[in-house]
Amino acid sequence: MLNKLIHGIALTLIASCSTIAFAQHEGDVEFEYHGGRIEIESGELSLLFADRIVEGVFPMGGFFDRFTSDPGFEAHMPIGPGDIIGFSLHAGHHGHFLNFFDPTTNRIENSHPWSINIDWGVGNIDVSAANGGTGLIGQADGGGLFHLHTDFRLSGGTPVGAYGFLMSLNTSAVGIGDSDPFWVVFNFGMAQTDFELATRNFTGIPEPSSLGLICGGLFGLSSLTRRHRSR
Repeated sequence: MLNKLIHGIALTLIASCSTIAFAQHEGDVEFEYHGGRIEIESGELSLLFADRIVEGVFPMGGFFDRFTSDPGFEAHMPIGPGDIIGFSLHAGHHGHFLNFFDPTTNRIENSHPWSINIDWGVGNIDVSAANGGTGLIGQADGGGLFHLHTDFRLSGGTPVGAYGFLMSLNTSAVGIGDSDPFWVVFNFGMAQTDFELATRNFTGIPEPSSLGLICGGLFGLSSLTRRHRSR
């Protein structure tokens, strides 16, 4: 029985290692009601750690310096007419609400003074390393269609880097539970390769070399359990 359990766990994690993916493109946070809860349909998914990652970009300089309204939020299928969709922010793997990846050190900084203001028109919150919060995104129309954008503004003086927070969605609909948390990660002036490294740090995904060792160990574990069963 123990060998079967170990073998099953190993096969599951091996499959995760073979399909693990990182955020590669931008897009809205797409969701739907499914199985009595909100299910996030968009973004890259790390099967090993079950964190979806949705990308955004803060422009550098010009009229829209440090400002974006992407990603937006869109119901993949119609939800209840007039349903209100809100959000909650959660501390990430590093214990921060707003995580900052510094490309000069290649790590998440333990503390920082930066913040992102999330503005939904009738209210707003400042998300910082120490503070999260809750807020609204908006309300579905009479046909249950939902596609709205909030405004995100990065605080002034921020250095080049990646800025991200862990968010979940909730709804006013009775009997529909919150979504699993997902990452919204913004690129501010980073090269794409550095930004991919940042997403690994936000989600807790190991470096490729470490991931190879983990997956290699799991393949060995799987082979060991097969040998035990054949005796």
